[in-house]
Amino acid sequence: MYNKDKYKMGVDGLSTLMKDKDVPYKGRISKKDTQESYPLSRLKGRKIAIEASGLIYKQNWHAATRAIEKHIFVYENEWSRPSVEDVLNEFKDCYRSFMIKLIGTGIVPKFIMEGSPPSLKTSTRQKRRDDNAKYIEKALNASKILSESGLNEFKDNLPYTFYPGEQHAKIAIDIMRSMNITIIQADHEAEGVCAKLVNDTKDPHHCFCALIEDSDIFMLGASRILTKFTSRNGPIEVAAYAFRDVLTSIFHDGESPSNDQLKRYRDQFQLLCILMGTDYYKRIKGIGPITILDHIIKNNISTYEDICRIEPKFKSIPYHEIMEVLKNNEAYSVIYESV
Repeated sequence: MYNKDKYKMGVDGLSTLMKDKDVPYKGRISKKDTQESYPLSRLKGRKIAIEASGLIYKQNWHAATRAIEKHIFVYENEWSRPSVEDVLNEFKDCYRSFMIKLIGTGIVPKFIMEGSPPSLKTSTRQKRRDDNAKYIEKALNASKILSESGLNEFKDNLPYTFYPGEQHAKIAIDIMRSMNITIIQADHEAEGVCAKLVNDTKDPHHCFCALIEDSDIFMLGASRILTKFTSRNGPIEVAAYAFRDVLTSIFHDGESPSNDQLKRYRDQFQLLCILMGTDYYKRIKGIGPITILDHIIKNNISTYEDICRIEPKFKSIPYHEIMEVLKNNEAYSVIYESV
């Protein structure tokens, strides 16, 4: 099974905090969730901004798993492994099949492709490369153990060694163009464009909501968010959130908040997310989400300068650089616009 934690992206601990604060949502956020499912087909006819890289990662995982099952055998006293080409061929089938299923829901997708990452993400990207190197080493070591335990460990680690790259993006673009799907190229990171398309009603590519796995989309304040999408054994299902519900569950106590209160809550929430730790800069050790939230609420703080006066350790966070990156992430161009 695809383990999203190995490719964890976004705000550190945000999903746990939202669960603890009982942020309402529609659909299911886990297999154990007892809520009624929320099929994507309920949004038939709606324009939806979809961050492409998360989907590419998932379909590449399925492709690698399928290729492994087809190509594993004992070769020169080691378990064999599929070639990169074997996985790419499977990826083409997986991605095309998912696209057919997606179009079948009746939604109008607009796919957002990743652009160049900011320099603030250098350490995060390097950590992921290091993690992949560890999975490769584990897989290679397990390939020499000709037993059931060795085979199981080999299968567990091997899919992560087939990391998706430019070839996968090109395949995805070719398939989407053949299906007349709008493709938008982010100048930098796709989640910023997703949030802009949802929130900016005057944008020519305005969308009803965004479908994305990266929790940064909450930090960016997209008004309607779909996440946790699954599709393998039935219709495509999602978990649906309204950003207003996120803000009121975490910050508000009482009757419906005013527009001014919501604006302040949004500023506080974005500050909270940055201080909790993101792909741009990790959380300050020893200061957890609850402590940070308590500081913000008890002192009615909504600016970085104010929180630094309460806790000087936060001065080490490149807050203003992160805010500039988030602003720049809204820029995009259109690769292919459907007719």
